[in-house]
Amino acid sequence: MNSCVGSVTLKVLAQTLLKLKRSGLIMRQIIIRSPTGVEFCSTHLGFALAPTIRGLLRWAAVHVVEIEKAQARYDDAGRK
Repeated sequence: MNSCVGSVTLKVLAQTLLKLKRSGLIMRQIIIRSPTGVEFCSTHLGFALAPTIRGLLRWAAVHVVEIEKAQARYDDAGRK
């Protein structure tokens, strides 16, 4: 799993998954085996959100250069 989440700490991942579960977007299942595992999957509510997320990703892909320029301007202003 570590290769999938990159630089996100396990604590932050756990907190995020708990918030998504609390909001009804995912559900958690305990897998009985040795060792015991946990599996998360999307709920109907989570699946309903997928088109909106895909739209946001498309928007970000179109505007990535502008976003990076804005971030650089913000970072530069913070150093002055």
